[in-house]
Amino acid sequence: MSNSSNASPLSQPQSSAAAINLRIFSVVVLTFICYLSIGIPLAVLPGFIHGSLGYSSFLAGLGVSIQYAATLLTRPFAGRSVDSLGPKRAVQIGLLVCIASGIFLLLTALLHAVPLLSLLTLVISRMTLGFAESMIGTGAISWGIGKAGVLHTPRVIAWNGVATSSAIAIGAPV
Repeated sequence: MSNSSNASPLSQPQSSAAAINLRIFSVVVLTFICYLSIGIPLAVLPGFIHGSLGYSSFLAGLGVSIQYAATLLTRPFAGRSVDSLGPKRAVQIGLLVCIASGIFLLLTALLHAVPLLSLLTLVISRMTLGFAESMIGTGAISWGIGKAGVLHTPRVIAWNGVATSSAIAIGAPV
């Protein structure tokens, strides 16, 4: 007689493919929202920094790129946050920080008459967006794996990749 509580995850009854896909999709949509907020301003930020604010092309590139540096630097913190707070809470924090980034971006546009202040606000916006990307990206993958099961890890990661690329591709023309 086998004790079902001691059974390995590999011997557990499998959910239907549609149910697993729905579990993954419910989390991947949050990744899509995050990366859509990254993709939308990409088409206009360099022109705004260079044309409207009057800064060099180098600073325009740096203004866009600072987000990716922030993402890289905050990824370890995001991983620790997912471990200590749980993936759902990390994603929630990331979404709130994403909203804060949008508010800073709005302030950037409102402060365009004061170029240095506008640029500094833009840098804050991009850095907070980089942090949000870390929290949402790390949390969503962990959350998706938790919802779908470790056997479906490749599918969770692949769907997050598709959501990321699609959102950035859709965001720029929007």
